[in-house]
Amino acid sequence: MASPITKKQMAEFDIMMFDGVCNFCSGSVLFSLPRLINDSVRFCPMQSGPGQTTLKNLGFPLDTFETFIFISKGNIHTKSDAVIQLSKKLNQPWPTLGKLVEGIPKGFRDWLYMLVAKNRYKILGKKNQCLVPPKNIRKFFIL
Repeated sequence: MASPITKKQMAEFDIMMFDGVCNFCSGSVLFSLPRLINDSVRFCPMQSGPGQTTLKNLGFPLDTFETFIFISKGNIHTKSDAVIQLSKKLNQPWPTLGKLVEGIPKGFRDWLYMLVAKNRYKILGKKNQCLVPPKNIRKFFIL
């Protein structure tokens, strides 16, 4: 199995793990990139070698990818919390919108998150392979 995301990478960057074959998920990553406040976030497809090893080490399933996972300063956020954490790393209005969403009870926002997650392939489809980032944005990915 490949090397996991390293402790150095986790110390240096916030990391968003995502379903690399999901068009909705990959689209969310590509939407986020030009809106990042700085270069402090890295993205890792869960199906990649580092993604699979990290999932195993964290105790997540290796074959179902129903949640984003946001790792920040050793804290692991999933579902709507992961999206909220990512929103804090984007330019306005996303942090403000994230703060508003954070005010919604977690049970309800996670229910909505899972409703979308369970239907994401129906909404925007699925690729046969993980997102392959072009050279100009490759530095933002852990592959």
